[in-house]
This record gives sequence, structure tokens and C-alpha cells, in this order.
Amino acid sequence: TATIANLSLQFSASVTGAGTLDVSSSLSWVGGTMSGSGSTVLGPGASASISGGVVLTQRKLVNEGTLTFAENYIL
Repeated sequence: TATIANLSLQFSASVTGAGTLDVSSSLSWVGGTMSGSGSTVLGPGASASISGGVVLTQRKLVNEGTLTFAENYIL
């Protein structure tokens, strides 16, 4: 498990792998991919915004905070 306060994924950025990534404050996902058998966990009290063309493949996105989908879709 790795913990990060703020995560910003744009364009061709990626998060991948088998581990858990805990986001404790904010996640901005406006492009790129989350993949692999691991999990990205938006912690309690954290906020996330998803917009643009993002891809979620196999990886779990666990929301324990506030998650907003601004536009478009997840493939």
C-alpha cells in the first residue's frame, strides 16, 4: 500500500499494478488509464473529479469520499 495526498492524472498518464494506492486529499483524473489487479482508494474526506476520456481496466476504484463525474465516460 502506498499513500499520496493529491493525485492528478492527465493525457496518457497511468496508474497500474497489483498494489493499493490510497489518495487522502484529492484526485483529478482528466485523462489516462488506471489498470492492473490493484485498487485506487479515495479515502474518507477526500474528493475526486473525473472528466475527459479516462479508462479503468480491471483495477478497482474505491470511493470512500466524494466523487464527481464532470463529463464523458469511463471505458
